[in-house]
Amino acid sequence: MRRIDIPRPTFAVSIPAMALVALCMAVIALSTAVFLVGIIADSPNIAAAANGPGQLIDVTTSTAIQLTAMLALSAVAALSAARGLRSLA
Repeated sequence: MRRIDIPRPTFAVSIPAMALVALCMAVIALSTAVFLVGIIADSPNIAAAANGPGQLIDVTTSTAIQLTAMLALSAVAALSAARGLRSLA
């Protein structure tokens, strides 16, 4: 792939915005983790209830899968933002 040249002022504005998005993604992932712990501790019947496509998995498993994906994507976003911030320096 070719490199796309972005004007520096535009790049300088977009990188802090990307860092903010990465931070928000991490906060939402943390909130999902708190929700997962809370639903297991407070309501084990709901945590064990069928959920997902075709009711094949329970609420705990589907939330854990979602949390895993959210953590992975948050890490990728944070890495991208960190690389962008370093390139501004």
